[in-house]
Amino acid sequence: MAAGTEQCMPSDAASEVSRRGRVLVVGGGIAGLAAAWHVSNAGLEVKLLEASERVGGKLYSEWIDGCLLESGADGFLLRKPSARRLVSELGMDGQVVHAAQLKVSTYVLHRGRPIPLPAGFSLLAPTRWWPFFLSPLLSFGGKLRVAAETILARRSDDADETVADFVRRRFGSELLERVAEPMLSGVFNAPAAQQSIRATFPQFPELERCHGSVIRGLRRRARHALPEAPVFFSLRDGTEELARMLAERLGSRIIRRARATVLDRTIDRFRVKTSDGTAHEADAVILTTPADITASMLTLLAPAAAERLRRIRFAGIGSVYLAYPRDNVSHPLDAYGLVIPAAERRPIDGITFSSSKWPGRAPDGVALLRIFFGGPNTRDAMNLSDSQVVEVARQEAAEILGARGAPNLARVFRWPGGYPQYDLGHVELVDQLERELPSGVYVAGCCYRGVGVPDCVYGAEQAALRAVDYVHALGGSRTATSESRT
Repeated sequence: MAAGTEQCMPSDAASEVSRRGRVLVVGGGIAGLAAAWHVSNAGLEVKLLEASERVGGKLYSEWIDGCLLESGADGFLLRKPSARRLVSELGMDGQVVHAAQLKVSTYVLHRGRPIPLPAGFSLLAPTRWWPFFLSPLLSFGGKLRVAAETILARRSDDADETVADFVRRRFGSELLERVAEPMLSGVFNAPAAQQSIRATFPQFPELERCHGSVIRGLRRRARHALPEAPVFFSLRDGTEELARMLAERLGSRIIRRARATVLDRTIDRFRVKTSDGTAHEADAVILTTPADITASMLTLLAPAAAERLRRIRFAGIGSVYLAYPRDNVSHPLDAYGLVIPAAERRPIDGITFSSSKWPGRAPDGVALLRIFFGGPNTRDAMNLSDSQVVEVARQEAAEILGARGAPNLARVFRWPGGYPQYDLGHVELVDQLERELPSGVYVAGCCYRGVGVPDCVYGAEQAALRAVDYVHALGGSRTATSESRT
Protein backbone atom coordinates (compact mmCIF):
# COMPACT_ATOMS: atom_id res chain seq x y z
CA MET A 1 0.00 0.00 0.00
CA ALA A 2 2.79 2.40 0.93
CA ALA A 3 4.69 1.61 -2.26
CA GLY A 4 1.58 2.17 -4.34
CA THR A 5 0.97 5.46 -2.58
CA GLU A 6 4.49 6.67 -3.35
CA GLN A 7 4.02 5.82 -7.03
CA CYS A 8 0.53 7.28 -7.48
CA MET A 9 0.56 10.21 -5.08
CA PRO A 10 4.18 11.29 -4.43
CA SER A 11 4.95 14.04 -1.93
CA ASP A 12 6.20 17.39 -3.27
CA ALA A 13 9.79 16.58 -2.26
CA ALA A 14 9.71 13.11 -3.77
CA SER A 15 8.13 14.48 -6.92
CA GLU A 16 10.88 17.07 -7.27
CA VAL A 17 13.62 14.44 -6.94
CA SER A 18 11.83 12.20 -9.41
CA ARG A 19 11.49 15.06 -11.87
CA ARG A 20 15.08 16.28 -11.57
CA GLY A 21 16.96 13.02 -11.12
CA ARG A 22 20.21 12.63 -9.23
CA VAL A 23 23.82 12.21 -10.36
CA LEU A 24 26.70 11.27 -8.08
CA VAL A 25 30.23 12.41 -8.93
CA VAL A 26 33.14 10.66 -7.24
CA GLY A 27 36.43 12.58 -6.96
CA GLY A 28 37.01 16.26 -6.29
CA GLY A 29 39.79 17.06 -8.72
CA ILE A 30 39.21 19.44 -11.61
CA ALA A 31 37.38 16.75 -13.63
CA GLY A 32 34.99 15.95 -10.80
CA LEU A 33 34.32 19.62 -10.04
CA ALA A 34 33.67 20.39 -13.71
CA ALA A 35 31.41 17.36 -14.10
CA ALA A 36 29.35 18.34 -11.06
CA TRP A 37 29.11 21.93 -12.33
CA HIS A 38 27.76 20.85 -15.72
CA VAL A 39 25.28 18.40 -14.17
CA SER A 40 24.04 21.12 -11.83
CA ASN A 41 23.65 23.57 -14.71
CA ALA A 42 21.49 21.00 -16.48
CA GLY A 43 19.02 21.18 -13.62
CA LEU A 44 19.69 17.80 -12.01
CA GLU A 45 20.48 17.16 -8.38
CA VAL A 46 24.18 16.39 -7.92
CA LYS A 47 26.45 15.29 -5.10
CA LEU A 48 30.23 15.16 -5.24
CA LEU A 49 32.18 12.82 -2.95
CA GLU A 50 35.79 13.76 -2.15
CA ALA A 51 37.98 11.56 0.04
CA SER A 52 39.97 14.43 1.56
CA GLU A 53 39.12 17.78 3.07
CA ARG A 54 40.56 19.67 0.11
CA VAL A 55 39.24 19.72 -3.47
CA GLY A 56 41.17 20.64 -6.61
CA GLY A 57 43.47 17.64 -6.96
CA LYS A 58 46.80 18.61 -8.48
CA LEU A 59 45.74 22.23 -8.88
CA TYR A 60 47.38 23.88 -5.89
CA SER A 61 48.72 27.44 -5.93
CA GLU A 62 50.82 29.02 -3.21
CA TRP A 63 52.24 32.51 -2.68
CA ILE A 64 55.65 32.72 -0.95
CA ASP A 65 57.63 35.95 -0.68
CA GLY A 66 55.71 37.50 -3.55
CA CYS A 67 56.25 34.45 -5.83
CA LEU A 68 53.38 32.35 -7.15
CA LEU A 69 54.17 28.63 -7.06
CA GLU A 70 52.10 25.87 -8.69
CA SER A 71 52.20 22.21 -7.68
CA GLY A 72 50.58 21.11 -10.95
CA ALA A 73 49.72 22.87 -14.19
CA ASP A 74 50.78 26.51 -14.32
CA GLY A 75 48.45 27.34 -17.21
CA PHE A 76 46.04 26.06 -19.84
CA LEU A 77 46.28 25.62 -23.61
CA LEU A 78 44.07 28.05 -25.50
CA ARG A 79 43.73 25.87 -28.59
CA LYS A 80 41.69 23.47 -26.42
CA PRO A 81 38.85 25.82 -25.45
CA SER A 82 37.05 23.91 -22.69
CA ALA A 83 38.98 25.44 -19.79
CA ARG A 84 38.72 28.97 -21.19
CA ARG A 85 34.98 28.53 -21.75
CA LEU A 86 34.55 27.31 -18.18
CA VAL A 87 36.43 30.35 -16.86
CA SER A 88 33.96 32.59 -18.70
CA GLU A 89 30.95 30.65 -17.42
CA LEU A 90 32.21 31.23 -13.88
CA GLY A 91 32.60 34.97 -14.46
CA MET A 92 36.39 34.89 -14.09
CA ASP A 93 37.41 36.68 -17.29
CA GLY A 94 38.89 39.54 -15.29
CA GLN A 95 41.39 37.14 -13.69
CA VAL A 96 42.78 35.81 -16.98
CA VAL A 97 46.46 36.39 -17.79
CA HIS A 98 48.25 35.27 -20.95
CA ALA A 99 51.73 33.87 -21.25
CA ALA A 100 54.28 36.40 -22.42
CA GLN A 101 55.00 36.69 -26.14
CA LEU A 102 58.71 35.88 -26.31
CA LYS A 103 61.07 35.79 -29.26
CA VAL A 104 62.40 32.38 -28.21
CA SER A 105 59.83 29.77 -27.19
CA THR A 106 62.10 27.09 -25.74
CA TYR A 107 65.74 26.20 -25.29
CA VAL A 108 67.13 22.70 -25.82
CA LEU A 109 70.20 21.60 -23.87
CA HIS A 110 72.78 20.49 -26.42
CA ARG A 111 76.23 19.36 -25.32
CA GLY A 112 75.75 21.15 -22.05
CA ARG A 113 74.65 24.47 -23.59
CA PRO A 114 71.12 25.92 -23.93
CA ILE A 115 70.40 26.28 -27.67
CA PRO A 116 67.25 28.10 -28.86
CA LEU A 117 64.67 25.98 -30.61
CA PRO A 118 64.59 27.28 -34.20
CA ALA A 119 61.93 29.88 -34.93
CA GLY A 120 58.87 28.25 -36.46
CA PHE A 121 59.56 24.84 -34.90
CA SER A 122 56.25 23.24 -33.87
CA LEU A 123 56.94 20.60 -31.18
CA LEU A 124 58.07 18.04 -33.71
CA ALA A 125 59.02 19.62 -37.01
CA PRO A 126 60.00 22.91 -38.65
CA THR A 127 57.54 25.19 -40.41
CA ARG A 128 60.35 27.54 -41.53
CA TRP A 129 63.43 26.12 -43.27
CA TRP A 130 66.01 28.88 -42.90
CA PRO A 131 66.09 29.05 -39.05
CA PHE A 132 66.05 25.25 -38.94
CA PHE A 133 69.07 24.80 -41.21
CA LEU A 134 71.02 27.46 -39.31
CA SER A 135 70.42 25.78 -35.94
CA PRO A 136 73.30 23.74 -34.41
CA LEU A 137 70.89 21.27 -32.81
CA LEU A 138 71.17 18.75 -35.66
CA SER A 139 73.98 17.71 -37.94
CA PHE A 140 73.74 18.51 -41.65
CA GLY A 141 72.82 14.90 -42.35
CA GLY A 142 70.15 15.02 -39.65
CA LYS A 143 68.67 18.14 -41.21
CA LEU A 144 68.54 16.53 -44.63
CA ARG A 145 66.78 13.52 -43.14
CA VAL A 146 64.15 15.82 -41.62
CA ALA A 147 63.70 17.64 -44.93
CA ALA A 148 63.18 14.28 -46.65
CA GLU A 149 59.99 13.85 -44.63
CA THR A 150 58.21 16.01 -47.19
CA ILE A 151 58.73 13.39 -49.92
CA LEU A 152 58.20 10.21 -47.90
CA ALA A 153 55.12 8.18 -48.71
CA ARG A 154 52.33 8.38 -46.20
CA ARG A 155 51.53 5.33 -44.12
CA SER A 156 48.92 3.03 -45.62
CA ASP A 157 47.12 2.18 -42.37
CA ASP A 158 46.16 4.02 -39.18
CA ALA A 159 47.38 1.52 -36.59
CA ASP A 160 48.80 3.02 -33.41
CA GLU A 161 52.55 3.34 -32.97
CA THR A 162 54.82 4.72 -30.32
CA VAL A 163 56.01 8.30 -30.42
CA ALA A 164 59.56 7.01 -30.94
CA ASP A 165 58.55 4.82 -33.89
CA PHE A 166 56.50 7.58 -35.50
CA VAL A 167 59.23 10.23 -35.24
CA ARG A 168 61.98 7.84 -36.33
CA ARG A 169 59.93 6.70 -39.33
CA ARG A 170 59.07 10.20 -40.51
CA PHE A 171 62.10 12.26 -39.40
CA GLY A 172 64.97 9.97 -38.40
CA SER A 173 66.69 9.07 -35.13
CA GLU A 174 68.65 12.30 -34.72
CA LEU A 175 65.58 14.54 -34.49
CA LEU A 176 63.97 12.05 -32.12
CA GLU A 177 66.91 11.97 -29.71
CA ARG A 178 67.89 15.64 -29.76
CA VAL A 179 64.57 17.48 -30.01
CA ALA A 180 61.36 15.46 -30.31
CA GLU A 181 61.93 13.11 -27.37
CA PRO A 182 62.39 15.83 -24.72
CA MET A 183 59.66 18.00 -26.25
CA LEU A 184 57.00 15.29 -26.63
CA SER A 185 57.87 12.97 -23.74
CA GLY A 186 58.07 15.88 -21.34
CA VAL A 187 54.46 16.90 -21.92
CA PHE A 188 53.13 13.49 -20.88
CA ASN A 189 56.00 12.45 -18.57
CA ALA A 190 56.35 9.23 -20.56
CA PRO A 191 59.14 7.41 -22.45
CA ALA A 192 58.83 7.99 -26.19
CA ALA A 193 59.45 4.28 -26.78
CA GLN A 194 56.23 3.39 -24.89
CA GLN A 195 54.09 6.48 -25.48
CA SER A 196 51.15 6.11 -27.88
CA ILE A 197 51.21 8.74 -30.64
CA ARG A 198 47.45 8.40 -31.18
CA ALA A 199 46.70 9.00 -27.49
CA THR A 200 49.12 11.88 -26.93
CA PHE A 201 49.71 13.73 -30.20
CA PRO A 202 47.06 12.51 -32.66
CA GLN A 203 47.41 15.68 -34.73
CA PHE A 204 50.70 14.45 -36.22
CA PRO A 205 49.42 11.14 -37.67
CA GLU A 206 46.39 13.11 -38.87
CA LEU A 207 48.65 15.59 -40.68
CA GLU A 208 50.45 12.69 -42.35
CA ARG A 209 47.13 11.14 -43.36
CA CYS A 210 45.60 14.37 -44.71
CA HIS A 211 48.65 16.02 -46.29
CA GLY A 212 51.02 13.11 -46.95
CA SER A 213 53.63 14.93 -44.86
CA VAL A 214 53.66 16.31 -41.32
CA ILE A 215 55.83 19.25 -42.36
CA ARG A 216 53.63 20.19 -45.30
CA GLY A 217 50.58 20.03 -43.06
CA LEU A 218 52.21 22.17 -40.36
CA ARG A 219 53.33 24.77 -42.89
CA ARG A 220 49.84 25.06 -44.37
CA ARG A 221 48.33 25.39 -40.91
CA ALA A 222 50.92 28.03 -39.93
CA ARG A 223 49.91 30.19 -42.91
CA HIS A 224 46.40 30.45 -41.48
CA ALA A 225 47.38 30.97 -37.84
CA LEU A 226 46.70 34.27 -36.14
CA PRO A 227 49.89 36.34 -35.82
CA GLU A 228 51.34 36.31 -32.30
CA ALA A 229 48.25 34.62 -30.86
CA PRO A 230 48.83 33.59 -27.23
CA VAL A 231 49.35 29.86 -26.66
CA PHE A 232 48.64 29.62 -22.94
CA PHE A 233 46.51 31.42 -20.40
CA SER A 234 46.33 31.22 -16.63
CA LEU A 235 44.66 33.00 -13.72
CA ARG A 236 46.11 35.90 -11.82
CA ASP A 237 46.30 34.04 -8.49
CA GLY A 238 47.10 30.64 -9.98
CA THR A 239 45.35 27.73 -11.60
CA GLU A 240 43.84 26.58 -8.31
CA GLU A 241 41.49 29.57 -8.54
CA LEU A 242 39.49 27.63 -11.12
CA ALA A 243 38.94 24.78 -8.66
CA ARG A 244 38.20 27.19 -5.81
CA MET A 245 35.53 28.99 -7.79
CA LEU A 246 33.87 25.72 -8.84
CA ALA A 247 33.89 24.54 -5.22
CA GLU A 248 32.37 27.85 -4.10
CA ARG A 249 29.57 27.59 -6.66
CA LEU A 250 28.85 23.94 -5.81
CA GLY A 251 28.82 24.65 -2.08
CA SER A 252 27.05 22.01 0.00
CA ARG A 253 26.78 19.67 -2.98
CA ILE A 254 30.38 18.68 -2.15
CA ILE A 255 30.70 16.08 0.61
CA ARG A 256 34.26 16.07 1.92
CA ARG A 257 36.08 13.30 3.80
CA ALA A 258 33.87 10.78 1.99
CA ARG A 259 36.13 8.04 0.61
CA ALA A 260 34.18 5.97 -1.91
CA THR A 261 34.95 2.26 -1.77
CA VAL A 262 32.34 0.27 -3.72
CA LEU A 263 29.88 0.97 -6.51
CA ASP A 264 26.95 -1.40 -6.86
CA ARG A 265 23.29 -1.09 -7.77
CA THR A 266 19.90 -1.54 -6.19
CA ILE A 267 16.81 -2.48 -8.19
CA ASP A 268 16.65 0.81 -10.05
CA ARG A 269 19.55 2.96 -8.82
CA PHE A 270 23.29 2.96 -8.30
CA ARG A 271 24.74 3.00 -4.80
CA VAL A 272 28.18 4.20 -3.73
CA LYS A 273 29.39 3.13 -0.31
CA THR A 274 31.98 5.17 1.56
CA SER A 275 34.54 4.04 4.10
CA ASP A 276 32.41 5.25 7.03
CA GLY A 277 29.57 2.94 6.00
CA THR A 278 27.36 5.60 4.39
CA ALA A 279 25.52 4.67 1.19
CA HIS A 280 24.71 7.31 -1.44
CA GLU A 281 22.19 6.48 -4.16
CA ALA A 282 21.84 8.09 -7.57
CA ASP A 283 20.41 7.51 -11.02
CA ALA A 284 23.82 7.93 -12.70
CA VAL A 285 27.42 8.03 -11.50
CA ILE A 286 30.50 9.80 -12.87
CA LEU A 287 33.83 8.42 -11.60
CA THR A 288 36.76 10.85 -11.82
CA THR A 289 39.14 9.10 -9.42
CA PRO A 290 42.52 7.68 -10.60
CA ALA A 291 42.22 4.50 -12.66
CA ASP A 292 43.36 2.14 -9.91
CA ILE A 293 40.82 3.53 -7.42
CA THR A 294 38.08 3.48 -10.05
CA ALA A 295 38.97 -0.15 -10.82
CA SER A 296 38.61 -1.19 -7.17
CA MET A 297 35.19 0.47 -7.03
CA LEU A 298 34.02 -1.35 -10.17
CA THR A 299 35.37 -4.81 -9.37
CA LEU A 300 31.96 -6.31 -8.60
CA LEU A 301 29.74 -4.22 -10.87
CA ALA A 302 31.91 -4.17 -14.02
CA PRO A 303 34.84 -6.61 -13.67
CA ALA A 304 35.90 -6.43 -17.34
CA ALA A 305 36.14 -2.62 -17.23
CA ALA A 306 37.96 -2.83 -13.90
CA GLU A 307 40.54 -5.14 -15.41
CA ARG A 308 41.24 -2.72 -18.24
CA LEU A 309 41.54 0.15 -15.77
CA ARG A 310 44.23 -1.79 -13.91
CA ARG A 311 46.31 -1.89 -17.09
CA ILE A 312 46.82 1.88 -17.01
CA ARG A 313 50.25 2.54 -15.51
CA PHE A 314 51.27 5.56 -13.46
CA ALA A 315 54.53 7.42 -12.91
CA GLY A 316 55.57 10.12 -10.48
CA ILE A 317 56.73 13.66 -11.16
CA GLY A 318 58.19 16.43 -9.03
CA SER A 319 59.36 20.01 -9.31
CA VAL A 320 61.53 22.42 -7.36
CA TYR A 321 60.98 26.16 -7.33
CA LEU A 322 64.09 28.30 -6.85
CA ALA A 323 64.08 32.10 -6.71
CA TYR A 324 67.28 34.12 -7.25
CA PRO A 325 68.07 37.80 -7.48
CA ARG A 326 67.85 38.41 -11.23
CA ASP A 327 71.41 39.71 -11.38
CA ASN A 328 72.65 36.39 -10.00
CA VAL A 329 71.50 34.46 -13.10
CA SER A 330 73.62 35.08 -16.20
CA HIS A 331 71.28 33.41 -18.71
CA PRO A 332 68.83 35.87 -20.33
CA LEU A 333 65.82 33.65 -19.44
CA ASP A 334 64.15 34.94 -22.59
CA ALA A 335 61.95 31.89 -23.22
CA TYR A 336 59.31 29.76 -21.55
CA GLY A 337 61.97 27.33 -20.44
CA LEU A 338 64.41 24.60 -21.37
CA VAL A 339 64.07 20.89 -22.19
CA ILE A 340 66.78 18.29 -21.72
CA PRO A 341 67.33 15.26 -24.00
CA ALA A 342 68.17 11.92 -22.40
CA ALA A 343 71.53 11.96 -24.20
CA GLU A 344 72.62 14.87 -21.99
CA ARG A 345 72.49 12.56 -18.95
CA ARG A 346 71.39 15.25 -16.51
CA PRO A 347 69.62 14.53 -13.19
CA ILE A 348 66.71 16.85 -14.09
CA ASP A 349 64.18 16.83 -16.94
CA GLY A 350 63.74 20.50 -17.74
CA ILE A 351 63.28 24.03 -16.40
CA THR A 352 60.45 26.54 -16.70
CA PHE A 353 61.45 30.20 -16.50
CA SER A 354 58.32 31.09 -14.54
CA SER A 355 59.13 34.77 -14.03
CA SER A 356 59.60 35.17 -17.80
CA LYS A 357 56.71 32.99 -18.91
CA TRP A 358 54.02 34.63 -16.80
CA PRO A 359 53.49 38.25 -15.74
CA GLY A 360 53.15 38.82 -12.03
CA ARG A 361 54.58 35.49 -10.89
CA ALA A 362 57.59 37.04 -9.13
CA PRO A 363 58.59 40.49 -7.86
CA ASP A 364 60.67 42.75 -10.08
CA GLY A 365 64.32 41.81 -9.95
CA VAL A 366 63.63 38.13 -9.09
CA ALA A 367 64.25 35.14 -11.35
CA LEU A 368 61.79 32.36 -10.52
CA LEU A 369 62.73 28.93 -11.88
CA ARG A 370 60.74 25.70 -11.79
CA ILE A 371 63.00 22.66 -12.18
CA PHE A 372 61.43 19.27 -12.96
CA PHE A 373 62.62 15.85 -11.82
CA GLY A 374 61.30 12.29 -11.72
CA GLY A 375 60.41 12.21 -15.41
CA PRO A 376 61.14 9.49 -17.98
CA ASN A 377 64.93 9.83 -17.67
CA THR A 378 65.20 10.69 -13.96
CA ARG A 379 62.76 8.37 -12.19
CA ASP A 380 65.26 7.63 -9.39
CA ALA A 381 65.20 11.30 -8.34
CA MET A 382 61.78 10.68 -6.78
CA ASN A 383 63.61 8.69 -4.07
CA LEU A 384 65.74 11.67 -3.00
CA SER A 385 64.87 13.75 0.06
CA ASP A 386 63.68 17.32 -0.39
CA SER A 387 67.04 18.70 0.71
CA GLN A 388 68.85 16.45 -1.77
CA VAL A 389 66.51 17.48 -4.59
CA VAL A 390 67.05 21.15 -3.81
CA GLU A 391 70.83 20.68 -3.87
CA VAL A 392 70.66 18.90 -7.25
CA ALA A 393 68.44 21.66 -8.63
CA ARG A 394 70.84 24.35 -7.39
CA GLN A 395 73.81 22.63 -9.05
CA GLU A 396 71.94 22.27 -12.33
CA ALA A 397 70.77 25.89 -12.27
CA ALA A 398 74.37 26.95 -11.69
CA GLU A 399 75.83 24.80 -14.49
CA ILE A 400 73.13 25.37 -17.11
CA LEU A 401 71.91 28.91 -16.39
CA GLY A 402 74.81 30.45 -14.49
CA ALA A 403 72.85 30.90 -11.24
CA ARG A 404 75.19 32.12 -8.49
CA GLY A 405 74.84 31.96 -4.74
CA ALA A 406 72.04 30.60 -2.61
CA PRO A 407 68.43 31.00 -3.78
CA ASN A 408 66.11 33.24 -1.81
CA LEU A 409 63.41 30.57 -1.95
CA ALA A 410 63.30 26.80 -2.40
CA ARG A 411 60.07 24.77 -2.48
CA VAL A 412 59.58 21.13 -3.54
CA PHE A 413 56.36 19.61 -4.88
CA ARG A 414 55.87 15.90 -5.56
CA TRP A 415 53.13 13.79 -7.12
CA PRO A 416 54.13 10.11 -6.66
CA GLY A 417 52.14 8.03 -9.12
CA GLY A 418 50.41 11.18 -10.29
CA TYR A 419 50.86 10.81 -14.05
CA PRO A 420 48.95 8.18 -16.08
CA GLN A 421 51.03 6.63 -18.84
CA TYR A 422 49.39 6.53 -22.26
CA ASP A 423 51.05 3.38 -23.54
CA LEU A 424 50.72 1.93 -27.04
CA GLY A 425 47.09 1.01 -27.64
CA HIS A 426 45.75 3.41 -25.00
CA VAL A 427 42.95 4.81 -27.20
CA GLU A 428 41.63 1.32 -27.93
CA LEU A 429 41.90 0.40 -24.25
CA VAL A 430 39.79 3.39 -23.20
CA ASP A 431 37.25 2.76 -25.97
CA GLN A 432 36.84 -0.83 -24.78
CA LEU A 433 36.53 -0.05 -21.09
CA GLU A 434 33.90 2.62 -21.77
CA ARG A 435 31.86 0.06 -23.73
CA GLU A 436 32.10 -2.32 -20.77
CA LEU A 437 30.74 0.16 -18.24
CA PRO A 438 27.08 -0.27 -17.23
CA SER A 439 24.68 2.25 -18.73
CA GLY A 440 24.54 5.18 -16.34
CA VAL A 441 28.18 4.90 -15.22
CA TYR A 442 30.76 7.19 -16.81
CA VAL A 443 34.45 7.98 -16.28
CA ALA A 444 36.38 11.21 -16.70
CA GLY A 445 39.77 12.59 -15.74
CA CYS A 446 43.40 12.55 -16.76
CA CYS A 447 43.58 8.76 -17.13
CA TYR A 448 41.63 8.62 -20.37
CA ARG A 449 41.83 11.16 -23.18
CA GLY A 450 44.34 13.82 -22.17
CA VAL A 451 46.28 14.84 -19.07
CA GLY A 452 45.94 18.62 -19.42
CA VAL A 453 43.31 20.62 -17.57
CA PRO A 454 41.41 21.51 -20.79
CA ASP A 455 41.30 17.79 -21.66
CA CYS A 456 39.98 16.92 -18.20
CA VAL A 457 37.37 19.68 -18.33
CA TYR A 458 36.22 18.56 -21.79
CA GLY A 459 36.02 14.91 -20.71
CA ALA A 460 34.05 15.92 -17.62
CA GLU A 461 31.65 17.96 -19.73
CA GLN A 462 31.05 15.03 -22.07
CA ALA A 463 30.52 12.62 -19.17
CA ALA A 464 28.06 15.07 -17.61
CA LEU A 465 26.10 15.40 -20.86
CA ARG A 466 25.84 11.61 -21.17
CA ALA A 467 24.76 11.28 -17.54
CA VAL A 468 22.12 13.98 -17.95
CA ASP A 469 20.78 12.37 -21.12
CA TYR A 470 20.67 8.99 -19.38
CA VAL A 471 18.79 10.38 -16.36
CA HIS A 472 16.29 12.23 -18.58
CA ALA A 473 15.64 9.05 -20.56
CA LEU A 474 15.34 7.11 -17.32
CA GLY A 475 12.91 9.66 -15.95
CA GLY A 476 10.76 9.32 -19.04
CA SER A 477 10.63 5.55 -18.74
CA ARG A 478 9.84 5.79 -15.01
CA THR A 479 7.03 8.27 -15.69
CA ALA A 480 5.56 5.95 -18.31
CA THR A 481 5.79 2.98 -15.91
CA SER A 482 4.22 4.98 -13.07
CA GLU A 483 1.35 6.15 -15.28
CA SER A 484 0.69 2.63 -16.53
CA ARG A 485 0.56 1.36 -12.93
CA THR A 486 -1.74 4.19 -11.94
